[in-house]
Amino acid sequence: MTATPESRWIRFLRTYGPIPTNDNMYDEKIQGALRRHKIEPIQLPTQFLQAIVENFRSVEPLSTILTGTAGDGKTFHCREAWVQLGGSPKDWKDRPVQELSLGEKQLFFVKDLSELKDGDGEEFVVQMAADVMDPASPRLYLVAANHGQLLEKFKASPQTDSVRATKAVIEEILVSGENPDSSVRLILHDLSQAPAAEMVVRIVAQLTGHPGWTECDLCPVRSSGTVCPIFENRRRLTEGFEAETLRQRLAAIIELSEQNGVHFSIRQLLALGANMLLGHPDAKDGLMSCKDIPQIVGGDAVHLASVYRNVFGENLVPRQAERTPVFKKLNSFGIGAETNNLVDNILTVPATQSHFAYANGRHRHSHSIVVAEARRKMKDAIDFDELMKALDRLGDALATIRDQRERKQTHRKLARFIGDQRRERLASRVMPSPTPRDSSGSEHLDPIAVGTGIARQKSQKAGGADGPSTEHGSTLSGTTRHEAERPQLSIGAETVDDLADLKAEKNWSASDG
Repeated sequence: MTATPESRWIRFLRTYGPIPTNDNMYDEKIQGALRRHKIEPIQLPTQFLQAIVENFRSVEPLSTILTGTAGDGKTFHCREAWVQLGGSPKDWKDRPVQELSLGEKQLFFVKDLSELKDGDGEEFVVQMAADVMDPASPRLYLVAANHGQLLEKFKASPQTDSVRATKAVIEEILVSGENPDSSVRLILHDLSQAPAAEMVVRIVAQLTGHPGWTECDLCPVRSSGTVCPIFENRRRLTEGFEAETLRQRLAAIIELSEQNGVHFSIRQLLALGANMLLGHPDAKDGLMSCKDIPQIVGGDAVHLASVYRNVFGENLVPRQAERTPVFKKLNSFGIGAETNNLVDNILTVPATQSHFAYANGRHRHSHSIVVAEARRKMKDAIDFDELMKALDRLGDALATIRDQRERKQTHRKLARFIGDQRRERLASRVMPSPTPRDSSGSEHLDPIAVGTGIARQKSQKAGGADGPSTEHGSTLSGTTRHEAERPQLSIGAETVDDLADLKAEKNWSASDG
């Protein structure tokens, strides 16, 4: 293959990505792009194609309906069946109904039942219902229709006996997968039941193993020894243990989604595969082309093309990622958004001196503020350099706030208050006493009571035997003797310092700090 400045394969691969012109995803448009770029077609998963072809080649073929959701590959199945049953690819035209002779019978292909206008659609449904119940009918059908469109067409058509019987069989097959009425000679394949977890592995293999990649062998960027982010993403999807792990984990979360009733169409899986290979936030529509590579490499932005970011649509602006079904489904798991301490403890990242400077003294709350500022400025496309820039911006803003006059006054008032509180503080220390305690060992629990006992002893020494002898008697003032004999502490008064005597007896010491 001739090397070109811009690979034809890469240019074609972009049409599968989640770009605004998503009408390119229709089968006819893809076939046109293949012809324009002269690209070998991608062999997509066709789980029912062999059964369809074998049925129409059998002695007693049955009419077949292909149903599913948009993008499940119904048109692709019809076109491939057309080719394998003898039809020419050039004759597969953009017409609602096409015919192909199968011996004595005529096979009618309807690639989209909704394309038939109301009158034509109702007439077609009545004729088809009559033919599927007539074993001698010379007409067979291969019809593609979405779930809702299929049932709506049968409900809107004249309700003949054959239409009602055929509609009942279709509804039962959609629910149970079984045809309860053998007189209705009909097969129905629901493409939405295809296992997406298996298909995504096959689609990634098709995209990464396509012959178009040989154009990259003569790419001037790769020839110079520079790492091409597109080719690096391909390598990470195909080589080594890491590639196998990535594919397995991607298949696992898609399977888990399916178990919860979430469906992934082939169209969505193709968009996912193309985005994993080509995604970059600085490229047009978030998808790289060959001409973007020199600027991305020169701007030291290769890391933003990481396949691990692209698998969740982080190369797209948040609004676009939210509107893209495949990324909305994958991001519902919150991968990378939440963790736990067990995971935190095993995550290690080689740190530079700049990393240490950023992390030193930084707590989780301040880090969250810096990240939010960086995301606001860069629309989620942030790295460590952007975190440092955001930190500088927030630091300048904080310094400006601190320089405001009213805040300086508040700081001075707060400093004076703290200083006053420090001067009024009474620093003390308690030392063990050598004096034996009383037998109860609990006199230290009530120092007031102990102080009262000391005062009583002093009063008895001063008053002699003439003092009051009734322990619980009342004084003239009406207070109890216990209250009257409590030590009266008065700073600066010429009274007996009972607290000082208490300290001396207990061998306590205090020092003002």
